[in-house]
Parts: sequence; C-alpha cells; structure tokens
Amino acid sequence: MGIVNMSYDYYPADGILKHELSKEPYGDLLQSYVEGNFPYAVNWMEGQLLLTHLPGINRVHLLRSLLLQLRGSQSLEEYGAATLRALFGYMPNDRQREFAQLILKHANLYVANPNYAELTHYESSRNSLEQYPVDAIETPEKGSQLIITSYMKSYLDILETLLKTQGARIAPFMLIGPSGSGKTLLLQRAVLENSGYQLATINCSTQLTPRYILHTLKTHCVTVSGVKGREYRPKQARLVLFMKNLDLCQQDSWGASEVVELLLQLAQRGGFYAENLEWIGVSGLQICASIGANSGKIAPRYYAINQFVRVSRPTSQDMLEIVQRRLEPLLEEHFRGSENRGRSGVNLQHVSESLMDCFEKLQATFTNVGGRQAHYQFSPKCIMKLLDALVFYPASDFNEALYCELLGMFRDRLISEEHVQQFEGVLKQTMRKYCGKEKVFFVPKSPKARGHLRCLTHDEWMEEVQRQVTICSEY
Repeated sequence: MGIVNMSYDYYPADGILKHELSKEPYGDLLQSYVEGNFPYAVNWMEGQLLLTHLPGINRVHLLRSLLLQLRGSQSLEEYGAATLRALFGYMPNDRQREFAQLILKHANLYVANPNYAELTHYESSRNSLEQYPVDAIETPEKGSQLIITSYMKSYLDILETLLKTQGARIAPFMLIGPSGSGKTLLLQRAVLENSGYQLATINCSTQLTPRYILHTLKTHCVTVSGVKGREYRPKQARLVLFMKNLDLCQQDSWGASEVVELLLQLAQRGGFYAENLEWIGVSGLQICASIGANSGKIAPRYYAINQFVRVSRPTSQDMLEIVQRRLEPLLEEHFRGSENRGRSGVNLQHVSESLMDCFEKLQATFTNVGGRQAHYQFSPKCIMKLLDALVFYPASDFNEALYCELLGMFRDRLISEEHVQQFEGVLKQTMRKYCGKEKVFFVPKSPKARGHLRCLTHDEWMEEVQRQVTICSEY
C-alpha cells in the first residue's frame, strides 16, 4: 500500500466551495457573495501578474484562504473584510491599497476614506466596515517593545483569525516582510492575547537540524500513550511553533531542506517517525514561519499549504511617532537633570526628527552598496537597539551617549575610509547639535556594573589605558 499526494488542483473549485460552505449556517448567502466577487478579484491579481512569483499558488489556494477567513460570516460587509484579510498576503504591501479600492467598489461597499482602503476592517457592533485611524498610535505598556500603529492593528486582525483556526490539522501561516518590520513582536503580541496559547521560538540558521525541532516539541509538550501509540500534546490549549527566518535553513544540492520537509510532515501528517521508526503523533500544534521577501528558498510544496501575512516597515510618519514614544520615557525617567527635577532639557521633537533624518539619509546613501555588503542593510531595528542602549549611559550625558551609539551602530559597520567619510558627512549635516565638541569615552563603571557606563575625558581615558597596561604587564 502506498500514499498518493493529492493536490488541490485535482478538486473542482465549485465542489470545494459548496462542501465548505455547507458547514456554515448562512452558506447559501455566502456562496452568492463569493460567486459574484471572488472571480473578479482573482482575475485582477492574475492580470497584474501578482501570482507568478508565488511557487505552487493558484486559484484554489486563494479560495481556500478566503473560506478560512469567512467562517462565521453572514453579511456582505463581513465578506468584504474577509476578502481583504485573505488575499492581502498574496501581493506586495504597496499594491494592497489599489486592490482594496477595487474590491470594495466592485462589491458596492462604502468606506469613509478610500485613500486608506487597506486599513478597512469589519466592526461587529455596528455591522459595518470601519477603518483604523491613520494617526492613532497606542501608548505601549511598560516593558512592551511593540508600539501599535494603524497598520499593526490590521496585521493583528489577520493574525487573530489565523490563530483561532480549529480542526484536526491547523493551518500553518507565514509572516513575510523585510528585517525590522516587527514580525516577531507582532506574533508575540498576537499569541499573548489568546489565553491558553504557548509560543516556542526557534531561530533558524544553516546549523539548525530536525533533531533540535523535535527536542523543542518534546520540551513544550507532554507525552501521552493511546490506542494509536504515543502522542505529543501541548501543555496548554495550543502550541505555536515559530520558525524565525526559515529561509536561512541549509539546503542540499537539489534545493531541498530537511527542516522544511519535517515541517511539511508535521503540518500534513500530524506527526513524525522517531529514530526507532515509531510513529509519534503531534496534536494542538500550529506552525508559523517568518521569511524575507524572497520565497525562493522555501519548497513550493510547503509554501503552498500556508496562509500569508504581509508585514511592511513603518511609514516615515509612524516611525517618527515610534521613536518619540520610545524616547519620551528615557528622557523623563533616565536622562533627567538634577536641576530640572524630572526634565532632561532635551527637545524630544527635535532629537526625534534629527535621528530619523539621519537614518533616512544613511539608508539612501548606502542602499546602492547594500547588495555587496549585507551588513549595510540599515533597518528600523537599528534605531530601536540604539534607543534601548541609551539607558546604560550616565544621566547627564545624553548628547554624548547618542553620538557614541550612532558611531557604534552605523560607523563601525563600514569597511572603507570613503564610506566612513560619507557617514561623517551625513552625521554633521543632521546631528550637528548632538556631536560633542571634545572627545569622550565610555567605560564600565566597575567589573560588576552590569553594562552601566561612566564618562571619561581624553586625559582620563589615557590614564585608564596606561593603568590597565600596567596591570597586564604584571602578569
């Protein structure tokens, strides 16, 4: 006896539609919505060649994604919002607005601001389509790294639907977006909002092996024995296995990856074979992976069974707001002058705008050489790391601390004197006010300082170096 791997292509789309909607209380109504609007959406996507770069994706996959989002729906407004949630993942973020405008217009659905149609969502209390306010940003809770913008709310809306999927085989999904777009923080927030969900994160690399994945599953699950043999079950309601940067996994000469093949088996078969050839089932598992914009390193067979969430980097305006929200508590709590009683004397608006101006100019300057030097890819993550590091500096040295971190975060990555000169030119142009007149150095306060630093002038620095040289010479 053998196993035949069937493809969705072998099943008629009409049959899949009728079968799935027969489980819904308003199935006939939903079917009329789908038949009247879904072909138009897919024809537009195919006409724009949006599916050509997606391996293994066709009309049936889009239909199944829509059906997954339609569960429990009954009104045309719910259908419109579900269509956007389902199909946004199959197109770049810069095409989502155009797509949303066309779909809503074709379905005769009204939104207040068509210029931001991609922020449309269904509001159940009003039974209408609403839009997330563009300029509304939630103040983060203390200790939280994620600042919720309007676009983050729309991503969380999609993730909430995917994480609430039920069934014997829970659909895996992928977060697709560039580095620094907040994919990890987004998933952590979405899982945290669901009671009984546990998140297990694996950082993928060329050294990752299937053995480590199975070890992680065993660690986060309990082993039970039943009629069908042993089975791994999550300690809570569901285990979300997050494969961070799945596209970094090692591939063989034929482009196959042992890690991806194991994930495919877990998603489709619900288990794996142990070293003694015993079949061990895995239940209550949902697999999530994050990848960059390039999907070529993922096997088409695994890629095609996923749902997709496209995450973009924050807009310039959102990024400025994020920097201000992260800087404000630092200036109020850490960099407060003893004379001003709680005020650092630093202009929050000015330093935020200067920092973002510097960052954008550095991106524009070094983008052309980024293809040859991968570490020149400056992302918003660099700014967040820079701000996080400021807390270790003395409270009276904000300007010097900011300047020092800018040098460490950006200049130390540069490989040639020409690039260093370009960097210093941008820094003088945008951050002149924060460049110290005299050279200062920061060293640990003590061997047990836990990262906290103290400031030294040039003469004090030379004395410290000489003292350390003397100590080392004695040994």
